[in-house]
Amino acid sequence: LMPLSDIHLYAFANHFVNASGAIQNVYIFSGLAVLVLVIACINFMNLATARSSRRALEVGLKKVVGAGRRQIIAQFYGESIVTAFIALIFAMVIFSVALPVFNTLSGKTFTLQSVSNLKFFLGFFAIALITGVLSGCYPALYLSSFQPVKVLASRSRHGSEHGSFRKILVVTQFVLSVIAIVGTIVAHRQMDHMRSIHLGYDKERLVYLPLRGETGQSYALLKDRLMREPGVIRVSGARKRPTAFSSRISGVEWEGKDPETRYSFAYESVDYGFLETMKIELKEGRTFSEDRPADVNTAFLVNEAGAQLIGRDSVVGKRFSAMGVDGQIIGVMKNFHYLSVKNRIGPLFLYLRPENIYFTIIRLGAGDPAASIRNLESVWNRTFPAYPFEYAFIDDDFAEEFRTDQRTRDIMEIATFITIFIACMGLFGLAAFMAEKRTKEIGIRKTLGASVPSITVMLTREFVKWVMIANLIALPLAFVLMHRWLQDYAYPIRIGWQIPAAAFVMSIIVAVLTVSYQSVKLALTDPVKSLKYE
Repeated sequence: LMPLSDIHLYAFANHFVNASGAIQNVYIFSGLAVLVLVIACINFMNLATARSSRRALEVGLKKVVGAGRRQIIAQFYGESIVTAFIALIFAMVIFSVALPVFNTLSGKTFTLQSVSNLKFFLGFFAIALITGVLSGCYPALYLSSFQPVKVLASRSRHGSEHGSFRKILVVTQFVLSVIAIVGTIVAHRQMDHMRSIHLGYDKERLVYLPLRGETGQSYALLKDRLMREPGVIRVSGARKRPTAFSSRISGVEWEGKDPETRYSFAYESVDYGFLETMKIELKEGRTFSEDRPADVNTAFLVNEAGAQLIGRDSVVGKRFSAMGVDGQIIGVMKNFHYLSVKNRIGPLFLYLRPENIYFTIIRLGAGDPAASIRNLESVWNRTFPAYPFEYAFIDDDFAEEFRTDQRTRDIMEIATFITIFIACMGLFGLAAFMAEKRTKEIGIRKTLGASVPSITVMLTREFVKWVMIANLIALPLAFVLMHRWLQDYAYPIRIGWQIPAAAFVMSIIVAVLTVSYQSVKLALTDPVKSLKYE
């Protein structure tokens, strides 16, 4: 049992054909949003504490004239919260401008009216407030702890005292970024892998026509007329779409089965020529034959998964009972995906019911598909003038199945890019500040003969070291997280060494490119100007 309101997010396709089971996507996008906010908060903390030496005198003087620590904490919290709310205003403007692009990307139809209610505004307010408090907590506590005597005696030491904490923040930032990179690569590979899975039948030029109302009663007439069309190779039918054989039964008996054990089988009723029309290979035995009228009441086809469950030896000819029919297995089909490729292929049996067909399946020949569809429409209109002509290609169904996954992947890639970009902004700002502090040092080094490349390497090396430490922490974490995520797929990819290696190289390159500009700029500075700097 499941509440009706839960089906869209929490149901799975094999239980509810039209359900998306999209709660996982909600978790993924929420996680990415939190990731972006956390990295932005880390940037704020990093830059605020790095520039603390410039505010040390301000804090010292305020304390001398009577300001208490609580007042100073409130001031710095106020600054970060005001910054967050200014950011919220900019975010709302960008959101309104980018909404059409987001709708196109996600396949949704959000409007400004959709979020113009008190519930959303309170949510946005809460997010901005939490972001401001979180990003301002450490700077407020750290800056307010300055002792006036020490600050006024020597300002130069402040800002370097908490260099270790800033390193931890940078490492944390890149740990999150590397996890996002690995997640995006794995998701990309998994989607490509699922697209490449062989379905077990030929989906090209395969069309189905749903039979509505009274049309199902004249399926035989429609089939006969369709077979006369020059562009049609084969015609068959089934009770359900060939990609949605979702009916299941556990009351199945066969020769040699333990009577105390119950197994669940998928099942479907089909017409003659179903395997030939779908181009499903027969492993052993035979398929349904119009020359054998008894097949309607006694014959079953099972797939390989079903045959393995029934017995290791050949199952053709064994007694098999299901759906109130006591018959025998006449053939074993090779496994094919009768549901989404996200589902593992389980035991399946087919039985013959030409009078119980609700989907006509047509294999078209070579030639113009549009012309063939026009011919099918002409036949339909002659046969069922009171019913509209509806059709769909199997490969379109297959593409639609992946359209949501494709959108998810695209949004993940954009979110990962934003995550890395924000991390790089923080690294760039920190590199600029540290380069500014070492201006005089670089001038002295150049005066003593240091070359531009050696100075650039020296300035870049420290940041690269932090990123390498971040990789050592992030890659095992990312492996565990993505391994667990892949368990939800019936056919997961294997996370080889290539994916962590690609994430490692990518993060190092991004860090080097981000920091190198400031390093090269400082290394090229004239020593005369550098020594006059202070």
